[in-house]
Amino acid sequence: MRERFQIGGAPVGDGELRELASELDPDIRRHSLTFFEAATALAFHLFRKKGVEVSVIEVGLGGRLDATNVVAPFLTAITNVDLDHCDYLGSTLNEIAMEKAGIIKSGVPLLTAEPDGRIRSVLSARCEALEAPFTSVESDAEKTSIDVQEDHTAFDVSTSMWGDLRLQTPLVGEHQAVNGALAVALLERMPPRFLPDR
Repeated sequence: MRERFQIGGAPVGDGELRELASELDPDIRRHSLTFFEAATALAFHLFRKKGVEVSVIEVGLGGRLDATNVVAPFLTAITNVDLDHCDYLGSTLNEIAMEKAGIIKSGVPLLTAEPDGRIRSVLSARCEALEAPFTSVESDAEKTSIDVQEDHTAFDVSTSMWGDLRLQTPLVGEHQAVNGALAVALLERMPPRFLPDR
C-alpha cells in the first residue's frame, strides 16, 4: 500500500502511515468509507501534515463520482479512454469518456493524450460547456525515438520551456512515452512558483 503515498518520489514509511490511519480511523468508520475513499482521505491528511504544496492525484475509478474529485485542481488530465471498469463506468467509450470528463472543472485547463478524435470531441465539448481550456497533447515522441527495455522506457520530447529532452521512466511500454509527454505538458502549464529549474 505504501506505493500509493509518495512525497518527493519516496514512499511514506509504514509506521507513519499506520499513525495517520489511526488518526482518521473514527471518521473512516463513522462514514463507512470504502478502501479507496479511506486511502484518498489518508493521502490528503498526509499531504496536509507534510505541507505538500503540489500533488499528483490519480482517480481510482472514472472521475465523476471518484473520491478524488473533491479537490480544487489548477490542472486536470485524462491520458486516454479505454473500455475498462465497464460495470461502473458504462459499456461504450462515449459513456466512459463522460464519466472521466467528470473531473473537468469550470475554468481549469484539461490536457489529454486521447488519440481517438471522437473521444476528444466528447472531452472538448465538456470543456467548452465549463469554459475550461482544452489541450490535446499529441505525443512529440516519434515512434522511432522510443526505446523500450525490460526495466524502463526512454523517449524524446520537445518542450517550449526546456527544449528537446531525452527522458526515461521506469515504467515499461510505448504508451509510457505518450504518458510521459503528457506529464511534461502538464509541468509546462504549472504555476511558475512550482516549476522545476529543469
